[in-house]
Amino acid sequence: MESGTNKINKVVWLCHVNSKTITEKLGVGPSLEFAPWITSFANIFHQKGFPEIHIISPHKDIIRCKSFKEGNISYYFFPYRIPIVPKRIFNLIHWKTNYWWNKRKIKNIVSKINPNLIHLFGTENIYFTSAILQFKSLYPVFVTIQGFINWIERDSDLTNYNKKIEIDIIKNLKHFGIRDDVMKSFIKDRKSTRLNSSHESP
Repeated sequence: MESGTNKINKVVWLCHVNSKTITEKLGVGPSLEFAPWITSFANIFHQKGFPEIHIISPHKDIIRCKSFKEGNISYYFFPYRIPIVPKRIFNLIHWKTNYWWNKRKIKNIVSKINPNLIHLFGTENIYFTSAILQFKSLYPVFVTIQGFINWIERDSDLTNYNKKIEIDIIKNLKHFGIRDDVMKSFIKDRKSTRLNSSHESP
């Protein structure tokens, strides 16, 4: 796989994924399986001949970073919860610090991998998507989107904060994988707002 004249041989997937196999490898009890499409997509890359895939994901049932390798894919999981701190408190800490804990964990892992490309899966889950902007000038970034949290009518402080981060991602990144022209228009409208603002006279 190549991009321009540069061969892409090491790709980070930044996502949130869990499965029975993952919980067994991590040595934690059974937990909710979700994002099965990511697991199915990953199965394509298990064989050699593809770029190395490095999947980075939060996991609520671990208290320290854990990793393992399956074929051509390396998995890195970092703890979403802060050890010893009660859930209600660490959720508040995450929010009030703009998810500094998660950003730090993700940055440490990405720096060790030093990928050719970062693929962000979705823009709606702020607890890991908010980490992507720290890489915008360091690595090429590709974002795939199934839907926007800004389309949700729910109104709360946390939801509104998520919506703001999603718009920041759209305005600051360039390459998106989307499903239809409606999503394309939504992205273009937000980007044009940024361009218009940047050219306004003082």
